[in-house]
Amino acid sequence: MGRSHNTDFAVVLGTVTLVQSLLSLAVLATASIGPKITQAYGIAPETIGYQISAIYFAASVSSVVAGVIVRRYGPATTSIFALLLAAVGLIGLASGVLVIAAIAALCIGIGYSLTNPSAGQILERHCPPGRRNLVFSLKQTSVPIGGSIAGLALPLIAELAGWRVAILSAAGLCLLACALVVPFRAQWDADKDRSVRFKTGIFEGLREVRINPGLRALATTSFCFSAMQLSLMSYVVSTLVIDFHWTLVAAGAMAAGVQVCGAVGRVGWGWLADRTRSPMAVLGAIGVITTSAAVSMQTLMPDSTPVAVAVVLVPFGFASIGWNGILLADIARHVPLAKLSSSTGAVMALTFAGVVIGPASLALVHGFTESFAHAFMWLALLPLIGTITAFRAHLRSRRPQGF
Repeated sequence: MGRSHNTDFAVVLGTVTLVQSLLSLAVLATASIGPKITQAYGIAPETIGYQISAIYFAASVSSVVAGVIVRRYGPATTSIFALLLAAVGLIGLASGVLVIAAIAALCIGIGYSLTNPSAGQILERHCPPGRRNLVFSLKQTSVPIGGSIAGLALPLIAELAGWRVAILSAAGLCLLACALVVPFRAQWDADKDRSVRFKTGIFEGLREVRINPGLRALATTSFCFSAMQLSLMSYVVSTLVIDFHWTLVAAGAMAAGVQVCGAVGRVGWGWLADRTRSPMAVLGAIGVITTSAAVSMQTLMPDSTPVAVAVVLVPFGFASIGWNGILLADIARHVPLAKLSSSTGAVMALTFAGVVIGPASLALVHGFTESFAHAFMWLALLPLIGTITAFRAHLRSRRPQGF
């Protein structure tokens, strides 16, 4: 299957980045104004972590079939469906009814699971040779971009017009983006195959992960790293507001700064992985910084200055939010294009499983320690395991064949 160059690559990259930015905005919308939402629902502040875990539980389960959906209906149609699910989910979250909000979280999770397999298939067809890590990392800046919008815009809208208006504003953006993707359906969906059956294709990607050592290492590393990444993104606002007594707007601004650091990190780490041609070694270095920053969270106190807080959170965001593009690019190194969407879906299923474990575990630890900062320290064990896995995979790839 050849790569198409009919569409300007910058437009392709910008469109898929926009789609995933808005899905990330949907995922992180509640975390960015968590204290207001939990107060409105009459639930404990740490419950936001369980809501994030519910989103990613749905994403983890549905990722198993995401590759089949992309192959059967095409990546453009799949992207539109993902945006519609996110919009429906956000509207449900704004309902104020806990049961509806729980169902809405599942809708957002299913929508989010569809973005990486569809974007991966589109970009692999258009990606310039030798620039895969950088291109996929640029696309993955969508997550911190969505998080930055959530951290900067939604708290301000919530203060001025209420939390429901903030959530519904995000839903409106998702609906608007659907119209922007429609013109790409003819080209991007040209290779769809309606003969693909869910029954035979559903476990194809998981089988590939099981038999492919490279994919197994990527899946294990991403499971561990994603647990910490989403814990940081879910709880940074609550940590600053509840533990350190910051205002919601100030905490949202710091959270947006952390996301910006993550966006810069994604580009920088992706460039480094292409330059060194050692993506697993770069992932290992990211893990070292992430683990160190998580442990350093316990050194922060309520009277810590904003500069002291930034000294910990800036490298934390730069590393823990910076690895995803390398992961997705490296999947393509291990499988042919025909298996890319299903393999990506399988790896992402395990990645999202890590997200389910991470925020929920931090919420559980917080229940005992009553300190988000201390809970981050205990959760540092997960990125440490991911770091060891990444370095071992790097050493294995450098080992001469036959030894």
